Amino acid sequence: TDPVHYYTIPGIYRVKLIATSPGGCVDSVFKTIRVSDTIGTRVNYLPINGCKSLAVNLKSVTTGPMASYLWDFGDGYIQTTFTPNVNHLYSSFGNFLPKVIMKDPSGCIIPVQGLDTIYVTGANSNFTLDNKFFCDIGLVNFTDSTTFNDPVASYNWSFGDGTTSTLQNPVHQYTGPGNYTVRLIVKTQIGCRDTMTKPNIIKIIQKPQVTIEGDSIVCVHSSLQHTGIFLQPDTSVVTWSWNFPNGTNSTLQDPSIQTYNTAGNFTITTIAVNSSGCKDTVTKPIYVKPLPLLTLPGQMTVQSGFPVTIPATYSPNTISWIWSPSQGLSCANCPTPEAGPAFNTNYQVYFTDINGCTNKGSIQVVVICKNANLFVPNTFSPNGDGSNDIFYPRGRGLERVKLMRIFDRWGEVVFEKRDFPINDAAAGWDGTFKGKKPQADVYVYQVEVFCDNGDIIRLNGNIALIL
Repeated sequence: TDPVHYYTIPGIYRVKLIATSPGGCVDSVFKTIRVSDTIGTRVNYLPINGCKSLAVNLKSVTTGPMASYLWDFGDGYIQTTFTPNVNHLYSSFGNFLPKVIMKDPSGCIIPVQGLDTIYVTGANSNFTLDNKFFCDIGLVNFTDSTTFNDPVASYNWSFGDGTTSTLQNPVHQYTGPGNYTVRLIVKTQIGCRDTMTKPNIIKIIQKPQVTIEGDSIVCVHSSLQHTGIFLQPDTSVVTWSWNFPNGTNSTLQDPSIQTYNTAGNFTITTIAVNSSGCKDTVTKPIYVKPLPLLTLPGQMTVQSGFPVTIPATYSPNTISWIWSPSQGLSCANCPTPEAGPAFNTNYQVYFTDINGCTNKGSIQVVVICKNANLFVPNTFSPNGDGSNDIFYPRGRGLERVKLMRIFDRWGEVVFEKRDFPINDAAAGWDGTFKGKKPQADVYVYQVEVFCDNGDIIRLNGNIALIL
């Protein structure tokens, strides 16, 4: 039914099939078979050795016409042609044996394998690097990863910045911003060369160059304005991060005014980062000067008509003072004026040191016996002439003398009297002590007097006894 027949001689054969049915009916069919002559069929090609890339011309030789040729070059590439000639470029090194499958017009397939191996020698240059991105400068380690079938005799590197190297695994320092193309050329022992170029493989971005502008010296409780300044233009988007010693932060190039409430030496820091992640960190020292200090009681009492020096004590190097209000003061621009207001007054003083730092203080001056007038003489002459012979306090708006005490220069009490009327000469001191005649000298007195409103006036002073 399905015979197999082997034709041993090329030629054209007419095959006839006669089929007979069980009932004796007969039918026949013819088919022509062409047996091609493959004697002498071969593949010729040259050259059969050289460096990659090696261009080889291949030619199929056979008798009779062929409809197509399917080429297998042995390096993974195939190609169909309708002519017996073909050119192929071997772009990688190795050993290759080409083949061709021919098809005649009748569809007969004729495979032919080459007799000679094609030897392609060379190297595939390649390399890796440990880092491709830097800010300002960069140190790159290059590693050769070249493959070859002939030992590499030399390496020639070009780093893209005008420098070269002949080392197999060089290390190179890039010193400026830019995009750098790296090229490696290798040469094998028999002279085969190969080149690997990686365009713009290394990118070095210039970091922002900034500084902090603004004053660096300020007094406590005063303010400073700090500004971020580019030392050279930067076209990328730059973000800012400020850290101030007063505990605040900012992300603005020009942050808000900063107030410093603690004296000392401090440091301002800002970090500017561009869109590539390159950053510049700068610092600026500032000095916050302390304020001058004042020692001053919160309140003092004066008698109307008897000014008293305000007991203010300032820190060293205080150079100016301004008192307000000026009414009732002996001066408005001195450190310790005398205060004798007619009514209770709150005085404020603004004082400045040699650093220009200003502070302030205040004192409440309470006026007692506002409508009273007390007079204590500073001399008397108990010589019996009837004029100024007795030392006693006098005045108006006063209720009585609570105490009058007199001391000699050695601190001994020579006279003391309590609770006697004001303006009463009979209650005063006639200069005698223990029955002895008055002695010309300077004595110290203490007087306490009740005003009509119950306030107490206390006076201390010197009295000269003149004979």
